[in-house]
Amino acid sequence: MFKHAILIFTSTACLLSGCALLPKIHTNQNNHPPPEVAYIPSTAGINSPNLLEFIGNFIELPIEAQRRELARINQTLLLDKSDIDNRMKVAMIYGFSSSRLRESAKAQILLDDLLREKTLNMERKALLVLLRDHLNENSKLSQRLRDEQKRADTLQSMVESLQQKLDETQKRADTLQKKLNDLKEIDKTMMNRKPRALQ
Repeated sequence: MFKHAILIFTSTACLLSGCALLPKIHTNQNNHPPPEVAYIPSTAGINSPNLLEFIGNFIELPIEAQRRELARINQTLLLDKSDIDNRMKVAMIYGFSSSRLRESAKAQILLDDLLREKTLNMERKALLVLLRDHLNENSKLSQRLRDEQKRADTLQSMVESLQQKLDETQKRADTLQKKLNDLKEIDKTMMNRKPRALQ
């Protein structure tokens, strides 16, 4: 419990320190609408020293731009495999739910490798632990969802099987009812003939 409280406190501190650096937005005195800014894909990639800012920018990109950014980071990692920032970026790309390139298994492997690094500072370690815990929780929820779906499918097949048996039983009951009605009709006809024969 204490471990989670520390993680929440450090992540909150990280987020708040990132917000403190944002420039102050001045209101427009002339009541003119602000100019529209169109997305222009960059070939240079996202150059943000802040990892949270990086992932915030990354998840806004279209899927093709996300693929290019991931390829650019992987290319950089080929030159320097010890680059913690880029390794963390790749783990975040694969780990965040809002990333279009999400692959939890790859993210988990990268996070485990990164958490073994001795050179990580507390902020980065806290961020990685939060992401790992998020992935683990999502994995558990996905497993529960799969289990519930399996149970629902089993129940559905049982219902269908029971419905089929009920339909067959109903058919047999209808057949027996028809035979019974036919027998009653024959019996009635026979009863009507007997009094005439006696006369």
